[in-house]
Amino acid sequence: MRVCFYSIIRCIARAVLSKRFLLSLCLVSALFIMDLLPSFVSGINVYQGEVYYSYDLISLYMLNGSTMFLGFTFIVTIIPYAGAFCDDYNSGFLIPFMGRTTGMGYAVGTASACGVSAFLCTFLGQVMCLLFYNIFIPLNNHSQYTYSDYSLVEAGRYVLFLLCFIVLYSLRAAFFALVSLLVSTFVKNKYIIFSIPLIMYFLLMKFGYGVLNLPGYLNVLGIYFGFTFGEGNEVISVLYAMSFTVFTGIIAGSVLLRKVGRCL
Repeated sequence: MRVCFYSIIRCIARAVLSKRFLLSLCLVSALFIMDLLPSFVSGINVYQGEVYYSYDLISLYMLNGSTMFLGFTFIVTIIPYAGAFCDDYNSGFLIPFMGRTTGMGYAVGTASACGVSAFLCTFLGQVMCLLFYNIFIPLNNHSQYTYSDYSLVEAGRYVLFLLCFIVLYSLRAAFFALVSLLVSTFVKNKYIIFSIPLIMYFLLMKFGYGVLNLPGYLNVLGIYFGFTFGEGNEVISVLYAMSFTVFTGIIAGSVLLRKVGRCL
């Protein structure tokens, strides 16, 4: 247990305290800003020399994903650590690293760092994006009427409402990162690894609902792109997405453990 805890801390520090994480964070923030920029600009009105904005922060944020910049965030958020096993395997660092831990410690630490780094990168990137737009527009102006179907908005808990979406989209990034890590145990090509989120997104968009007709609680799009249990159950939906992500991490860690055992 102590070895696993040490490996988790070591791997998370390796992922977060790196230039790659800082670069990814800056890129994610910029991509979210550019994704919302067309809507923000179209909502600017000038009347008698005064500038008026059609959107408040909530209504603007709800328009995210309207451009292809969203797809780029899927790739950028997994850069910090999704290719860690591939790097360690190809560079020969895996065996020296294993000298200070166990196979279980390495697998748990790598999977944890992969999910946590992608989550933090997306979470902080979204916060930075919202802080930028909050310079120009207020948190809420008329969204309490537009989004009154959401229980948190109806209760006037606007910050918590935004936080639920931020956490949900951050969990989505963690999920894609963990799946990419899982793929890296079989494929050692980093270009393929980094393309997995986009490939998954389009495949799930095409087959998840269109062909397989999966229910929302089993479909990645239903879980991570909206509240799978409906607009009145935001918190429960986020908790379900969190459980789904942890389960994915357990699978990725288990497969990684078996792969590491064969490499030694």
